[in-house]
Amino acid sequence: MSTPQRTGALSPTQAPARDGTPDRSGEIIVAKSSKKSSKGSRLVRSITKGPRMLGRRIKHFLRDDLHVDIHYKKAPPKMVTKELATMEILSVYHRWLRGVQALLSIVVFILSLLSIEGSEFSVNLTIFIISQAAILVICKTYEVKAQFSGLNNVLFEGKNIFTSPYFFHMAVEVVLWNIQTPPIVVFWKPFFGLINYFIYLRLYSVILYLNNAKYAYRTFCRAMSAISDLSLDTSFLLRTSLVYAKTRTVLFFSLLMWLTVSFMYSKAESVSVGDGMWFSFQTLATLGYGDYTPLTVAGRAVAFIAYTYSLFILSYLVIVSQHMMKDSSHNMQVLDSCHDLTHQLRSRSAWVIQVCYKFHRARREGAIKTGWKQKLKILLLSWKLTHVIAALRRTRQALNASSKTFRESSINSLTGLSAYQYNSYLYQVQLSARRLQRKKDVDRVYLSLRGRDVSASSLTREDVVEMLFPAGMTDEEGSLDGSFTLSPRTDHLATGGASPVVSHEEEILQLNKKVQELEKKCGQLADAINTFSALAATHPPSMAQSSV
Repeated sequence: MSTPQRTGALSPTQAPARDGTPDRSGEIIVAKSSKKSSKGSRLVRSITKGPRMLGRRIKHFLRDDLHVDIHYKKAPPKMVTKELATMEILSVYHRWLRGVQALLSIVVFILSLLSIEGSEFSVNLTIFIISQAAILVICKTYEVKAQFSGLNNVLFEGKNIFTSPYFFHMAVEVVLWNIQTPPIVVFWKPFFGLINYFIYLRLYSVILYLNNAKYAYRTFCRAMSAISDLSLDTSFLLRTSLVYAKTRTVLFFSLLMWLTVSFMYSKAESVSVGDGMWFSFQTLATLGYGDYTPLTVAGRAVAFIAYTYSLFILSYLVIVSQHMMKDSSHNMQVLDSCHDLTHQLRSRSAWVIQVCYKFHRARREGAIKTGWKQKLKILLLSWKLTHVIAALRRTRQALNASSKTFRESSINSLTGLSAYQYNSYLYQVQLSARRLQRKKDVDRVYLSLRGRDVSASSLTREDVVEMLFPAGMTDEEGSLDGSFTLSPRTDHLATGGASPVVSHEEEILQLNKKVQELEKKCGQLADAINTFSALAATHPPSMAQSSV
């Protein structure tokens, strides 16, 4: 009986060994083949393991929970296209590269703060090597962004890092990461020694990574960004942080700048870290006791950086405090006014009830007692009741108008405006739309009547409506194309026969386009107002119900 040959897999007729142990010939061959793999391929696989694992996870994102209280069921096979899967993988890879760049920026910043005697050459050389590695990461990041732009826009398909729309941004980052003290300095040592104090500017990579980690990598956020035409870039993160988290943002950056200036000053002036912290506190707080003063050029540069930051942060705090005090003062005035109007409304309502009862009683007595005195009494009570009801209506209108001026502290996440600013903006937009619509209607009637001997007094309302809205044309679809003719109802009023076709004017066409755009926006804004009004509280603000 012949023994079976050793192959990578058992044949269907191959039986296991007689002692019950399975044949391990396939595992031996696999082990031998794995030993032959090169070390370079294993190194590449270990480096790219993180992006591949994340990409494998994101590739099937439609079948998972997106943790936004929305569960996507299994999508049809046609929805998970190759472009969609590639876009998700590139998005995760881009976030991973930004994370590596942020980590390198933190490492370089910490190295620049080290002040060890006799180790300047090694520290500068290490910073230079890490900076060049970060530049390679930046180039790879913008290569991914170029591919991402090619998937989003056909115009940028097949673009590389040199022909992509982000080439200028890449060049700025590369130049910023090359600003440092050279490892070997032959001349101008004081000048080149100051360059390392600007390495803290590379910490912008941390902000970019936070933006990618918070918004850009989330499929749901990017979908909502595409629908609402709202760019989730770094400026959006900064704006939302300065609007929604003022205290947290200011405290975080102040603490970070205090520690940064402390270590930079201690290195520049060769003092202890405690003295550097005290000097940093004096400079950032604009106290200036004078017990610690910078003597070197590097120390003065650090003091200038600290003063510049303190100037900006104090200006921002003053602006925020002024807006908060202004809104609070306005809201207190509105609450006082609403409180007085509420009591006045109650008293006038009771007054109306009393006058109504007296008027009803006088009319019942008038049916029994006849005479001019009773008629005069009924007439005076009716006149008084009319004026009391008018006063009640004025009070109610004043209360509604005053309650609408209440400045709520809630801010719209899309527009970045508070409720009263958003309402005033909507009012201005609607007012402009009404003015443009009125001008559009006047131009349409003018073009319809131009060249015809028709008097305006002979036209009826139906004739004007047919001029403004011809048959088969809605208000949104109506365009000032220049070919305006009178309706059959007004043809008998014309004496000059058939009117020539009126040539269209470029200004009217541009006006019509603007009106159509404004009408669409007003429709969307009206829907938003209806949604807000359905969710808004029905009671007016008062002293008992205050959100200040």
